[in-house]
Amino acid sequence: MLKLFSLSGLLWLLACTQLVMGKAMQNPPGSTLYRFSQLSIQDGLSHNQVNHFLKDTTGYVWIGTPNGLNRYNGYEVKVFNHNPQLSGSLDDDFIERLFLDPAGNVWVKTSEGFNVYDPVNEKFQHDIQSFLHKPELGRK
Repeated sequence: MLKLFSLSGLLWLLACTQLVMGKAMQNPPGSTLYRFSQLSIQDGLSHNQVNHFLKDTTGYVWIGTPNGLNRYNGYEVKVFNHNPQLSGSLDDDFIERLFLDPAGNVWVKTSEGFNVYDPVNEKFQHDIQSFLHKPELGRK
């Protein structure tokens, strides 16, 4: 009888602990709650190894992999790759880093250099020097 009481007491204690911990782990005031789901090549991701990612000002999540750049809108993945026949493609598929500048532009560092995403044409600029001299770059 003593063992049964101890086991039921332990179960009651565990249940209370879970309830208290559940309340304590809720979203603290002033913080942002994010929902996350796993993405893989089965979902359209270009590679399962993620080198870098960022969220831009429009809400897209950009995911850099060894096999291209992925843009995720919460529902589907769009992949951007290097294509030597297209001047507006990435200069390489190996994405090292992603940056967001003060004007909200997405910068992509590949193993070959820097690319800046043009959201209107969905292409990448490679002439970084002329881009850096644009007056709107410093404005938000």
